[in-house]
Amino acid sequence: MSVRIATICPWPEQPSGIADSAYAHVKALVDHCPCEVVIYTENPNPVAMDGVTIHALEDFHAHEQQSPYDAIVVHMGNNEFHVNYLEYLERYTCIVHLHDMVLHHLVTKMTLVENKTQEYFSILEKHYGTNVREMVEALVAKGCGVWDLPCVIDMPLFEPFLEHASACLVSSDFVAGRVRAAMPELPVHRIDLLLHTSERIAASCRKHADVDDTCFNIGVFGIVSPFKKVDVMARVAERLLSEHDNVRLHVVGSVSEPCRDLLEFERRTDGRIRFYGRVNEDDFMCLQSSMHVNCALRYPTMGETSGVVVDSLSVGVPLVVVDVGSYSETPECVKKLSVQDMEEELYSYLRNLLRFPEHYAHLKELFSLYSSCMDSRAQGIVYFKAIMKEISLQAPF
Repeated sequence: MSVRIATICPWPEQPSGIADSAYAHVKALVDHCPCEVVIYTENPNPVAMDGVTIHALEDFHAHEQQSPYDAIVVHMGNNEFHVNYLEYLERYTCIVHLHDMVLHHLVTKMTLVENKTQEYFSILEKHYGTNVREMVEALVAKGCGVWDLPCVIDMPLFEPFLEHASACLVSSDFVAGRVRAAMPELPVHRIDLLLHTSERIAASCRKHADVDDTCFNIGVFGIVSPFKKVDVMARVAERLLSEHDNVRLHVVGSVSEPCRDLLEFERRTDGRIRFYGRVNEDDFMCLQSSMHVNCALRYPTMGETSGVVVDSLSVGVPLVVVDVGSYSETPECVKKLSVQDMEEELYSYLRNLLRFPEHYAHLKELFSLYSSCMDSRAQGIVYFKAIMKEISLQAPF
């Protein structure tokens, strides 16, 4: 028995972590499960995968009419790559793989950006009530978008994308709980996030030429935006540099306009704090595996399962996160900072790692052990079983 699965998703080399994740999940399915997967994407130049057929998204309607699929899986996130997926969710019975809980940004793009202001407010009222609508109306009238405020986590607007779904796949207990509370009739399956294939991870586990291994290298990865708290990281690095000249901070990712002033840290530290800008995927992974510690300080959370966190765990590099949302669900060996004392706790933690190399060596062993237990075959089978359950078929294992 071979199950035919259509997957609607971004696809490499689109600059999206969800594209990489979709690739890794499909690879796990076709390598380890009795299924045929067909990709539908808006990427005009998709990366090929052995055993997988890739079509333009616009071809899906005709193909589904000619030969219906056993299952349709739609990968959803808050990137503009997903803005056209709603019509497929409304028309077909789909399983939604929800990567980001907060889809408010997509709703605003489909409504406010298109001058459909009242439609936006009506959607808010439908899912959250009159009081929320009036509050957001007042904010918008003042030129303030709720999508840029911490309270957006309380009005995530995943509901318009899930109300027609047959099931939802998530990689976080935090998100699973929120979806179940809002939509108790919807089946929700908790699965592990796959971000890269095991081959890709193995190939990237090498030292990057721009990283001096005699220094203590700290990494921050992903687009530099105000929510990422790179300012906190840079201030901590400056304090550490006043005590340890061998500290280096590597900020890898494009810098958004509101954060351009952070580039001043590079000048005044003579490059010991370095901003790389956007790099290719191989360099991105290679730089991650070259660090002594990686930091993901995003706050407030958008309810996402962080690709940067999964990357760091997969290459066995010690990790620091903020103790919120899905970040709180990371393994015990991950250092979790409180929101209130984020900067002081981070400074103390990194300072102790520098002062006590034996502690760092033990920590590195724990992360290396954890990464060695990440099994894409087992994760792929769990993913397949979740899909099979929702189409009322028994998985053959």
